[in-house]
Amino acid sequence: MASIYMGRFNGLNGNSNYGSYNVYFNYNSNGTTLTDMSISFADATGNGKYTTNSMWLADVSVAGQKPGFDSSKQKGYVNGGKVYNWSRSIYGSINAGGTSAYIWVRIYRSGNTYTDLDCTVTGLATPPTGVWCSASAASETGINLSGGYSSNGGAGVTGTQFQYYTVGGSWTNCGSSLTGLSANTTYYFRVGYTNAAGTSWSGETSATTYDYPKPTSLNDVTIGGAITTEIYNPLKRAITIGFYDSGGTLLFSRTSSANGSHSYTPTTAEYDKFYARIPNDKRGSYYVKVTYGSSNKTYGNRTYSIKNTENPVFDSSYIINVVNTKHTDIAGSSKFISGHNTLSGSIKPMIPQKSANGSKYSLSTSGQTQEKTFSTSNIPFTFNDITNNTLSITAQDSRGLTKQASVTLDIVAYNKPSVSSYTLVRQNGTGTHAIWNVTGVYTNWTGLTKSNTIKKVEWRWKPNTTSGTWSNWADITSSLATNANGVWKVSIIPSQTFNNASEFLLQLRVTDMLETVEMSEMTLSTANAFIWKDLANKRVGINKKPTEALDVAGNIKGSGNVEAPNIKGNALYINGIKMLWYE
Repeated sequence: MASIYMGRFNGLNGNSNYGSYNVYFNYNSNGTTLTDMSISFADATGNGKYTTNSMWLADVSVAGQKPGFDSSKQKGYVNGGKVYNWSRSIYGSINAGGTSAYIWVRIYRSGNTYTDLDCTVTGLATPPTGVWCSASAASETGINLSGGYSSNGGAGVTGTQFQYYTVGGSWTNCGSSLTGLSANTTYYFRVGYTNAAGTSWSGETSATTYDYPKPTSLNDVTIGGAITTEIYNPLKRAITIGFYDSGGTLLFSRTSSANGSHSYTPTTAEYDKFYARIPNDKRGSYYVKVTYGSSNKTYGNRTYSIKNTENPVFDSSYIINVVNTKHTDIAGSSKFISGHNTLSGSIKPMIPQKSANGSKYSLSTSGQTQEKTFSTSNIPFTFNDITNNTLSITAQDSRGLTKQASVTLDIVAYNKPSVSSYTLVRQNGTGTHAIWNVTGVYTNWTGLTKSNTIKKVEWRWKPNTTSGTWSNWADITSSLATNANGVWKVSIIPSQTFNNASEFLLQLRVTDMLETVEMSEMTLSTANAFIWKDLANKRVGINKKPTEALDVAGNIKGSGNVEAPNIKGNALYINGIKMLWYE
């Protein structure tokens, strides 16, 4: 049998793991002809040698074809034997990512015998190492990528591939500059570098596209103050910032290309638009919208309040035609006798401010209040029995803002006629006629069309008993003794007689220019005790003229003994009948 000695492999093409491999071996022929040779590759453990996946060396490099053996590759003789050298191009990975591999060679001879030779190949290339990827947003729809590696693995990099995906998606190939993406969206990236040993991928990184310019905050504002808003605009786009009421009406707008805080103080005309949107309220709401191209981003709602200085226009000149309309023959139209005159006037329409509407008026004077609904025409009003010298009117608009005005009234003091002193006695102290003197006062005003006076005095009487009834009023004006300078006096002896054994009530009714007043009752007492002697008829009367031997008006009270024919012991007998006694 011929001897075949494994020689060596070379031609590793700079540590690549494919290319031309030269196989050298010795062959001492003893007449056996070499017929074929195969070469296989496997990892360092020897797995997979001589499998159906082994590659065949051939004169013609065609994958999967088993060519005939070419003895023309004889190169010479060594040690009395033949030296054969085959040089073929081996394509495909020997051991991607590794640094060594086995190569097995099987030499076939005639008679289908063979010899296996093996050799370890070292210094192979590896895929690139230290691969990294970086991503950064370029715009609302674009992201730029970059990458690199720290080592090419011992072979030149022949390919670069970027890939990306979004949450829920799969890896998709892309270039280093992506456009047409969605705004404000996070994307994930990696890059792979390929050399003869294979492809290495970077770790995963991410980047988020910019959002379109948008507002991120907005302050509550009192009309007249500044409006501040924070705008997200990192690319400093040329944007329009619009302020809208809650119904979508534009109140005012500004343009800007700044990022961050913005502060604006609207003009008076612009603030008037705020007022106009809340004609019947003190508070409204608004929002801000940022427009860039076809993108609209909003933030809201925030409140705005009106200032309380925008009250309706209303002053004393709006209270007109204020006159007295009762007892004008006495007081005239410009003066008011306290509690007796009627105030009449009109209210001119208030002027609501800042697009508000008129609502109502609140009127007050002399402890009286009224409300009147707003009208664009003059509104009449009336107060009776004025006592206070101030008429106040408050105008209120539809937002509840108010303005007060007042007018001063010329009030003349007045008091009802009254009694200051009196005497009421029986004539001679015992008579049935009354002597009545009354002094009183009344208001003696000045400066009016007429002076005050007592116009009429009347009187009446009744017994001072629970069943007593008043007589009709009788006019005694002619009995006025004094009627001037605020004093009146009456001195009368009424023709009416009054039983001197009973009490009676007398009363006056006095009328001045304005009122009739019933005075408090005055008491006429019983007569003083007196003895009436009728000696001629041997009669005695107590508090009355006697008609019998003894007549008594009233009660008999006494102490001690009384003796008489009809009085026995402790008893009084009349006509023999025991009528009164004590034990």
